[in-house]
Amino acid sequence: MDWRSIVRISLIVAGVSGLLCVLSFVVPPLSLACFFWVISCSMITIRLYQRKVAIAPLNAGAGARIGVIVGLLTAFVTMTVNAATMVIQRYALHMGGTFDAQLTASIHQAMQRAAEGNPDAQVQGFIHFWLSPEGRAGLVLATAAMLVAGIVVLSVVSGALAAKMFPARRRPAM
Repeated sequence: MDWRSIVRISLIVAGVSGLLCVLSFVVPPLSLACFFWVISCSMITIRLYQRKVAIAPLNAGAGARIGVIVGLLTAFVTMTVNAATMVIQRYALHMGGTFDAQLTASIHQAMQRAAEGNPDAQVQGFIHFWLSPEGRAGLVLATAAMLVAGIVVLSVVSGALAAKMFPARRRPAM
């Protein structure tokens, strides 16, 4: 396997996929499309690699390794652009209050649903923790970590499937 070619193709495909995923954060109806973009980016990478470079067919393990690379690159692009967008919104556009209000409202709704089932005093302390600056930061980081893990897992699975689905093309001898 030519890893240099794989990484080059992965950078291009993951860059486009990462930007499309960030677009789905901005336009919520596209969030389901982000799922399909993440799945297809490993498949596209493997297909392009097999078309341009590969001589022998790839097995599922090789497809999964390519999926790891594509997933990590897609997650990196997505998280980098998302973080930059949040910094610009908060500090350049002074929209931090809007983001904080939306996050607070989401936390209140989730915690009220949890408190309805359990009116214990511990639940109230839990609510106060999640509304603190530390709790909000932890929530944002946990959400980002879950998103990265989801992107990588989907990319690995789709890479393994794509390696089995798309046989390598035999290039004519010159």
